[in-house]
Amino acid sequence: MLSLASCHTQGSSLSPDKQLQAGRYHMQLGLAYLSQENHTRAKQKLLTALQLAPDSAEVNAAMGYFLEKTGALPEAKGYYEKALALAPTSGTQKNNLGAFLCRTGSPHKGYLLLQQAGQDIHYINSAMAYENAGFCAEILHHHKQSLHCFQQALLQDPSRTVALSELVKLALQAKQAPMALHYLKKHMRYVKRDPALLALGVQAAKAAHEDGLALVYQHYLQHLSMGSNHEHDRIAI
Repeated sequence: MLSLASCHTQGSSLSPDKQLQAGRYHMQLGLAYLSQENHTRAKQKLLTALQLAPDSAEVNAAMGYFLEKTGALPEAKGYYEKALALAPTSGTQKNNLGAFLCRTGSPHKGYLLLQQAGQDIHYINSAMAYENAGFCAEILHHHKQSLHCFQQALLQDPSRTVALSELVKLALQAKQAPMALHYLKKHMRYVKRDPALLALGVQAAKAAHEDGLALVYQHYLQHLSMGSNHEHDRIAI
């Protein structure tokens, strides 16, 4: 099936819509090759995508991601910035550039962009943007902002266990074990399936001197390691 990738590489023979469609197709192939660490093929497909759709924000962002992954950070930044310039109201592109800036030493600018992406009601992955903003705030040692961002991430998507884990860790660092337990109990549906969160639950319960609750978390942790999902193993919290 990959032999189809050689078709339609000359943009001049395609209508604008078909050219954009072909560009996205090559972009997807390029990202697939990148995930397989086949960098030569990934670069080839992404360059073809750019030739076909030079004004596509997502294609430019994909090239930025490739360049970031392969260590060409200044060039990556240029493509991320171009993607946002092409789609200045896009939550996706604000998240992409913001996360890149946070990862590469410009957390102040990155945080602002991620906040904007999180607040965008039209952006499907706003919870992810808030989660990224939380990590960016941690880099800046802005603990209140970090707490707020992780809370917003969970409000928008309660299944984001990474945000939940960070909230629990922040509460424990602040010597607020009862608050850590509050977060865990509120999202127990996800906690009982996650060994890392259960381990944090044991830690939080012991810090709060709730030995019985610590045993409950240990029970779930033990049965997870045994691969047990039987209904009679449930414990109400």
